[in-house]
Amino acid sequence: MADIWVVDDQPDIRELLKAILGLHDHRVTAVASGIEALERLAASEHPDLVVLDVQMPEIDGWDTLSEIRLRFGDFGPRVVMCTVKGHPRDLLHGWTLGCDGYIWKPFDLKLLVREIDAVLARDNAERARVRRTAVGEVRMMLRSAV
Repeated sequence: MADIWVVDDQPDIRELLKAILGLHDHRVTAVASGIEALERLAASEHPDLVVLDVQMPEIDGWDTLSEIRLRFGDFGPRVVMCTVKGHPRDLLHGWTLGCDGYIWKPFDLKLLVREIDAVLARDNAERARVRRTAVGEVRMMLRSAV
């Protein structure tokens, strides 16, 4: 069982993921914005994993992820980006900032649960290896598209 925050400005997405991940024995907190997530982190609340949308008002998911990594380093809370931003440049940006997983909306619920479980199972060495591999693969994808 893990403590998971779903950070998304869309209430329907927060509630759907809260229900689905709750069925998989995770403790899920719905968080309405990047600002709220950062405030909770500042108040010493630390989830095991954050499911993070990119397109949110005030502070987007990229800036939220950057701040999480700034405060806690590369191996603070695990972060899975869950966004409509699926262009290879977006993937490269997320992996370079230090995400641990990347899922596109609309998402398959089974795939999302599998990705979250895989990310939770990784130790820090494996997290670093997965990030390096993803960055390399996306860079190759971008080069071959030119």
